[in-house]
Amino acid sequence: MRLFYALTLGPSQKRQMAAWQGALEPLFGHSRRTGPDNFHLTLRFLGDVDDARLESLEAVLWRTAGEIRPLDFTLDRTGRFEKRRGNIWYAGMSRPPEELLRLKRRLDHWLSRGGFGADTMAFTPHVTLFRSVREEADDDTVRRALAGRTVEVSCRELVLMESRTEDGGVRYVPWRTASLEGS
Repeated sequence: MRLFYALTLGPSQKRQMAAWQGALEPLFGHSRRTGPDNFHLTLRFLGDVDDARLESLEAVLWRTAGEIRPLDFTLDRTGRFEKRRGNIWYAGMSRPPEELLRLKRRLDHWLSRGGFGADTMAFTPHVTLFRSVREEADDDTVRRALAGRTVEVSCRELVLMESRTEDGGVRYVPWRTASLEGS
């Protein structure tokens, strides 16, 4: 099973992200849009996980969620990860809130204690909008296309997601969910 920890977006935020995609799509050549049901903010990608480790991952989910308060953040900018097979464009935040950064640290702590090792990727909190972008407008044109749009996100749950490959692409499905209830 391919798993990752994430924060999910509500229906209103998904519609707003789809509107961002609509505004940006004409600026990109051939690319793949992230489907609205797949919008999320990845906290830690685990990859293929042996069934024998699932109970431990679920325990990490509950421990971490129990330490973190519900959190809010604002998606207010775009960015890109440059890749050989086409760039990834995303919605990001100018100032990630401290509680989000704390969530990431605590999740990594519990995963490390559970034998999952350190995360080797730099944490850039984001929601992927497009993949495989080969032709793109310059950054200023992209910023103007969104004309100061922001998306306010409220997260009340930490989710352990499963990545399923199906006909027509990848689908992300919640495997386990825990309420954020720390103090």
